[in-house]
Amino acid sequence: MTLKIVFFDVDGTLVDARDEAWNIFKKTNNHFELGIDSQEQFLALSETNIFLGLEKHCENETHTKQVVSHFLDDIAQTYNPSFIHGMVDVAREFSKKVNLAILSSNKRKTILRILRNGGIAECFSAICSYDEEPSKSTAL
Repeated sequence: MTLKIVFFDVDGTLVDARDEAWNIFKKTNNHFELGIDSQEQFLALSETNIFLGLEKHCENETHTKQVVSHFLDDIAQTYNPSFIHGMVDVAREFSKKVNLAILSSNKRKTILRILRNGGIAECFSAICSYDEEPSKSTAL
């Protein structure tokens, strides 16, 4: 079987997201008083999908949308995680052999900034982002 395309996630696959995402999320948590007061609680939200996990801490759908928007806006402005050691080289090497794409819960603008910062934006031919489909499980 020949691979035609390989999908990469961004957070936790290409970049080390744990500490930086938590530090940004703390602002959203404090602003909305969500009660997600530890990094462990925050990371547990991502066991399925962070946005589905947040629904359990929000009053209703409108509140969930406000929380998600606040968090993603902060991510878009300040999120600049470090690449996991060796992953820039992995992306460059893979891109010589197969098409690469991103499947991420981040907004396209954020993903492109991260990829450009790593000098690997040109390695990826497609990006499936939150803007197109908030849930990665239904994106494909």
